[in-house]
Amino acid sequence: MLLNTLVDSVVYVPRAERVSFDMLVRFRFDGYRATTMLKNLTCGGARIEGLEGLRAGDKVTLYLPSLKPKDALVVWTQGGAAGLEFDRPLHPDVFEDLVQHHARSRIEAIAARLLKDPKRFEEQALKHSECPTALQGGRLGDVTQGQLYPELDNALFTMTTGQISGVLESPLGYHLLWCEAIQEERELGLAQVRSRIREMLEQHRKRTCQQAWLKQLPG
Repeated sequence: MLLNTLVDSVVYVPRAERVSFDMLVRFRFDGYRATTMLKNLTCGGARIEGLEGLRAGDKVTLYLPSLKPKDALVVWTQGGAAGLEFDRPLHPDVFEDLVQHHARSRIEAIAARLLKDPKRFEEQALKHSECPTALQGGRLGDVTQGQLYPELDNALFTMTTGQISGVLESPLGYHLLWCEAIQEERELGLAQVRSRIREMLEQHRKRTCQQAWLKQLPG
């Protein structure tokens, strides 16, 4: 069997990110204007931090990127944090655009840091990546051609050892790839691929059984 594999890593910021949606935004309250930290944004509201003196029932205005000022009602307070409920919920498409804008800005900032110091890749993955591989410093391990989304695969297999990609977008969100090492094309013996072949056959058998079971279900 011929394999052409690369060892690579990925920083991933999902498009539909909602948890810890940290972003400095401008706000207005009772004639007072300043900035505050916005978190946990949803279509219906958000959590803000860094404000003192707010009470439930107060009205504030948020200035979100690329949107008209958004009026909101304070529904709870705790210390310097407050929960806001928008007077008019964000349209899902508008919310998606806002999240995408924020995610793109975040990963572009990460890319800029890595351009200056590629050795920070593992640190940045641990700190920012939403992919499960973050705990391994973003490492995916050996990846064969055709294993990833085409948008990632096309970029990865043109990279050189030590190269970090530009910002890439797939159906999952935004990515940065790091080609840590390249394993040259070689022929492997049966003993080296037996377990992989067995796993592939088992997965194929499971899919076949699932499809047969689904066909038996009443329409």
